[in-house]
Amino acid sequence: MKDNFDVDVNYYRNAIKKACIDTLEDSATIAVAETQLRTPVKTGALRRSMTHSDVNELNMSVDIGSALSYAKFVEEGYTHQAGKHIDGRWMIRDGITVADNEMPKILRKKLKERFGNDKI
Repeated sequence: MKDNFDVDVNYYRNAIKKACIDTLEDSATIAVAETQLRTPVKTGALRRSMTHSDVNELNMSVDIGSALSYAKFVEEGYTHQAGKHIDGRWMIRDGITVADNEMPKILRKKLKERFGNDKI
């Protein structure tokens, strides 16, 4: 039989993990929205293709980007065969930066929702 301390530790561990997962999900959604705002539009396909993966709960990570083959070149830039360099737009990097800056506030909110503590 477990004592109350073991039960409380598991409860808090699970609640904190869920808050972190929810924070990553919300942050990924923000990153995609910010990325889409920064993505150049010719046909709209690249902008529409921006998405995020499910949260990897083992690594506590999420992937942001596009499956389109040319997305990397728009993001990072490239050089034509003729030698002309086209600068990258860095829309994914910048979208992630915005979301990353919001993460502490989002996590604080998630923890307050779960624990109701103003000191968090």
